[in-house]
Amino acid sequence: MKGQNEIAFLSNSIRYFIESHIGRTGLDRGISYALQYDMKAVTNYLKANPGLRFPGYLLHQSTCLYKSIQEINTFYTALLNDGHISDWDMDEAREEIKRNFGLEKDKKIINSYIPFDLQLPIQRELAAESNGKSKINFPKIFTSDLFEVNDAAHDALFVLENELIANENLEYEVSKLLSRQSNKELLI
Repeated sequence: MKGQNEIAFLSNSIRYFIESHIGRTGLDRGISYALQYDMKAVTNYLKANPGLRFPGYLLHQSTCLYKSIQEINTFYTALLNDGHISDWDMDEAREEIKRNFGLEKDKKIINSYIPFDLQLPIQRELAAESNGKSKINFPKIFTSDLFEVNDAAHDALFVLENELIANENLEYEVSKLLSRQSNKELLI
């Protein structure tokens, strides 16, 4: 019963997130963090109770929201790259994710934004190639293991979480870019 309540709270949290951002530029960090907290709670209940059904409407809400945030992230990436938008395919994304630098070939300091729904299958593939010993470049806030749980509900929540984190990072980079402009404006 508690897990079902958490699922209802997540649906309301997504609805509140969307309603709060109507007519707003950028994402409100407090509301974003609250949504991330609710997603974490639901993911933990789903892991602990595999028989608990994740409603299709909530999967749709989560997927639509992360797609919208991806569009914002793509826009921010274009601002940061003088209008250039990378059109990632699986091979290019795989190559970018696998690229490492330094003597040990395990250091990648500066990352390119690649939509997380494209990264997720590549990360799983790379981990499978190295018998699960591959390092994951995603933040881990869920107690669920990325490779242990592989279903649409977990994936949608996982991608949404990482798109929100990427948005915060990209928004910070855009604000730094804006602060370096003499007139504090960007012409689009």
